[in-house]
Amino acid sequence: MFSNPQYASQQTMYVQLPWNPESQESRTARLEKQRQSEARAEARKKSAADRLKQIHMKKKAVKLASQEVEVKRLSDVLAAVNQMSETEAMPIIVSEGFRSVEAFKIHVDGMEAQLRLDKGEEPLAGDEAAIDLMQKKAKEVFIDEELLARPNDELAPHELKEKKRMRLLKTQQEMRQKAAIEKEQAEAKRLTEEKQEEERRLADPDKYLQELQKDYEAAVAKGKDRRKRLREEKTMTVVGSNSRIGREARERMRLVAEAAFIAG
Repeated sequence: MFSNPQYASQQTMYVQLPWNPESQESRTARLEKQRQSEARAEARKKSAADRLKQIHMKKKAVKLASQEVEVKRLSDVLAAVNQMSETEAMPIIVSEGFRSVEAFKIHVDGMEAQLRLDKGEEPLAGDEAAIDLMQKKAKEVFIDEELLARPNDELAPHELKEKKRMRLLKTQQEMRQKAAIEKEQAEAKRLTEEKQEEERRLADPDKYLQELQKDYEAAVAKGKDRRKRLREEKTMTVVGSNSRIGREARERMRLVAEAAFIAG
């Protein structure tokens, strides 16, 4: 049977499932229906995009209008403050949340520059600097050094609470400044090391390549030694654990034997 080369082909059966070729009219109708469905989906996508764009533009217009009203109010306050003495102006400045007339003026100039930028108007010469200065001043934390220097027994309860808050703010500010300095120093050190590394590479490429190869081999050897040491420590730990179990078991056996002897 299996020696007959025609046996496999004689046992093969071919089955034709019912199938009717698609007519040209049916194919045309199917493609047209598919095209219409894709066109409707594209129209829905475009409609949704236009709706989102309109919502965004409406929100932007409302924000700009509110910003413009606020800038006009602050400009009027600044114009009024400029006509007053410092003693008369300070209560108004403090009520606006600022500690000095200069800080308030920086904020107003930055707000006006930001409004021109948001409205797409032609910026003035100092607009970018005004915005940067406003943002920088906004991040600064006011520390009342006079309050921190006063003894606690001279302060009212609300002043003591404010002093604690000021001390915490000052500590946080000092920590941020220290972290920024350390970051700058680390970045400068990294750039210096990279420059020295590049100079070494350019001075003698062959020697530099040999040093890299030695460093790589040393790192690989160090990794192997570390893995070997970990395996040895693990083995010693298992052995020590087994010996402890053995001692505990022997101690239990001794206690059981003594108890049995006493019981008679």
